Amino acid sequence: MNSLELIQFLSKTIAEKSVEKNIFIVAITGPDASGKSQLAINLNKELKTNNINTLLIQGDWFHYPKKQRESATGNLDEQFLYKMINFDRLKNEVLEPIRQKNNNITFTHHDYDTDKAKVENISIFDPVVILVEGIFILRPSLRNYFDFKIYIHVDPETTLKRALVRDKKRYGNLSTITDKYKNKYLPGQALHRKLHDPMAISNIIVDNNDWEHPKVIKH
Repeated sequence: MNSLELIQFLSKTIAEKSVEKNIFIVAITGPDASGKSQLAINLNKELKTNNINTLLIQGDWFHYPKKQRESATGNLDEQFLYKMINFDRLKNEVLEPIRQKNNNITFTHHDYDTDKAKVENISIFDPVVILVEGIFILRPSLRNYFDFKIYIHVDPETTLKRALVRDKKRYGNLSTITDKYKNKYLPGQALHRKLHDPMAISNIIVDNNDWEHPKVIKH
């Protein structure tokens, strides 16, 4: 299977699963640098190509402000899991209003890189497939909002290898990236898997260590 075939498979599966619900919410999650963001973007496009109404929400929009992130205390893995992204905002401003069938949602979009926030208003017209993409979104407080769950798996070694390329502009040098991932991000992901076991509750698991030739290992 190549990456295009994966997107087509996921699109077909979601189209079949969502047919009986006016609002169908899909979680797309996995470790950092697993390829989930690009997969979500491509899947969103493929669904639209097949005349399915969609909405894409990205977890990165809900980061805490930089000052708050940097003042967090406790173990680094716990900081990453609990104090990096404001999942209460994702729940209260997006997921719960959608569950209550509000036609319009208003939320604060916080940009990680610029550390600036803006208020966004989105109108929802059903039937609609809503893709929610981000790390840690299958935590217990959020998992029941999702009708379908996709987990994009990569090994820690793959995460670090990709991060050294992807995050150079953001963090400036390879040693800083390596330190952040080995001491904070990778342990945080391991803690999430230990405590919340996101793969066990996922409907589909994709091994994306080779992004050109992904493998569906659970469906």
